[in-house]
Amino acid sequence: MNCWKCFQNQGSEEDKWRWDDYKVTEDFHNGEIEWLSHDSLTGYKQKQYYQVQESEIRENDWLNLYTEFAFHSKFNSSAPLKIKKVVVQTREDVESSKKLKSGNAVFYISFAGSDETQEHRAVIRRVTDGIQGHVALEVKVNFGDLS
Repeated sequence: MNCWKCFQNQGSEEDKWRWDDYKVTEDFHNGEIEWLSHDSLTGYKQKQYYQVQESEIRENDWLNLYTEFAFHSKFNSSAPLKIKKVVVQTREDVESSKKLKSGNAVFYISFAGSDETQEHRAVIRRVTDGIQGHVALEVKVNFGDLS
């Protein structure tokens, strides 16, 4: 599922809705989004990844919004969700804990419903074009037994 949402910002009426493809990192925006490989957090690309701390998950409510957005892309249920783990990937050369705030990032979120009987996974790619308020979200969700 792909979702494109643009929020209003300063500028002319036409500029508010125009997506600036040239400002998006080409190799970051293209390609299929997939779940993390087993060696992602330890391999040669490990500096691109940051495992979000539980306290940061609580402080950043928008991670819950992303999780609910992913869940509701497949189901119309209003069941409460519990985030189990979040890993963020970005190519920006920033301190690990600041990767969470990067404009262009991929979020790997494992979560469960309130009964916690099954764990689900969502991969959410957030892409911005540098224009305040412009954000595109691409979501891929796997439900059920993930062993």
